[in-house]
Formats: sequence, structure tokens, C-alpha cells
Amino acid sequence: MKTKRLSFALLGLLGVSGQAGAFELTGSLTGELEPIITIDRDDSGVTVDYTFPGAFQQEDDLYPGTVNLAIPGFGSNMEPGEASWLVRWDTFEIPYGCDASVQTLLSETTVLPVRLAPARPDLINSSEEVYSFENVPPVGQYPGWFPQNPVEKGAVKIYRDRNILYVGVYPVSYNMQEGMVKAVDRLTYRVTFSPGIMTLSTEPGSSSRHDVEDGFMSAVFTSVSEDTQNSSEEFLSEVIDPAVETQAISPNVV
Repeated sequence: MKTKRLSFALLGLLGVSGQAGAFELTGSLTGELEPIITIDRDDSGVTVDYTFPGAFQQEDDLYPGTVNLAIPGFGSNMEPGEASWLVRWDTFEIPYGCDASVQTLLSETTVLPVRLAPARPDLINSSEEVYSFENVPPVGQYPGWFPQNPVEKGAVKIYRDRNILYVGVYPVSYNMQEGMVKAVDRLTYRVTFSPGIMTLSTEPGSSSRHDVEDGFMSAVFTSVSEDTQNSSEEFLSEVIDPAVETQAISPNVV
């Protein structure tokens, strides 16, 4: 992830809870770690609620004393020199002629003594390259918690003449100076649509078409296999349309 991921200001106050044991770390990646996601729609927007039971943790084989975390449906940061925090991008179709704002309504967290491993970049030729200290540098120094917010309003892009908003969800924040992670137990955010001027796409029914950009409508999905290696694949994410029922797009559609 690039540093621009935190360049968008988020609205609202964060409710923080230090309930011990709410977010649990486990040594096995099971279905019990699947986040519970609730989506509520109304005339003015969409409210999304996440409940996180916990995460799978496994010690890093390059940097002893640090761990990699995994949550089903979330990818791992791959920016060299940063920590391997987790991220998922939710996507929403913005109604024509509207703007969209993002507000964090609730964020309950648990602080745990965990040292995150450095992020591992995507290898260009995985059949010949291996991870080493040369291509996996240690986490660079920075103050406080990072990512700073559990929700990020991302870019608006065009897909088949539709304006699609990206919203980043970060269930884990890391403080490297203290060796602590702030894990989200429960998160609620809202996307509100309001009348505005959206000039990215053409009006409905226009003959103009837009090609899908490389990587658009995709996200990195990371799973942890039994031999501790991270495997990732691109998948098409779910588009939440306030006017219709939510449907997951098949991962093998391009």
C-alpha cells in the first residue's frame, strides 16, 4: 500500500474499548475467524458493520520474534519497509449525480502485545526468487499507530460507466515503538450519498464506454498455507449497489 492510503480525512468519533480477550489470536486458520459483516441500506446510503472474532498468527521465518497475521477476506500489506498489517477494500456504486462521504460510527478495539513482521513484496518471479533480508527490509521507524484510522475513503473509479467508491478497512493498527497492535473487535462505518456533481462517468444510457483499468475492481486476498508461506490471488470484490441486492462477483471473472 502506498502512503496515500491515509491521506483522506475521515469523519466521526471513534469509540475505543479495551475489553481483554474480545479479539483473539490463534495458531490455526479456521472458519471461526471469518468476520461477520452486516450491510444495511436506506434512501441516503449504506451502513456496514464488521465483527472480528480474531486473527491467525504465525512467527515470521526471517525476523524471529515477529509474526504475520491473517483474517479471511483480508490481504496483507506488501509495501517494503512497512509492517504487514491487513486491509480489505469494500466497493460501492455511487448513484448518478451524487457525491459520497464516509463516516466511522463505531470502532471498538483491543490492544495486544504483538510485534508485526515486515511486509513482504510480491515477487516478480516466484519460481526463482525467494524472500531474504535483501527484498524484505525491516520496518522503518515511525511514531504512534499506523494505519491511524480503521476506515479510509479511497478513490472513485469508473467501471462500465459507473462511479465506484473504494473504502479501505484496516482491522489492525501497529505501534512499532511499543510492540503493540490495536485490533478491531467491532467496526461500523457509513457511506452517505448526497446530491452533487459527479463528472467521472457519463449519464446512464450513453454510448460511451470505459475500459476497466489494470487492477481495477480487484484486491489482494492473502491466505496462509501450512508451510507458513503467504499466497495471494486477485479477486473481484463485491459491489454494493444501494438500489439492488448485493451480489458477489465471481473471482474468476475478469
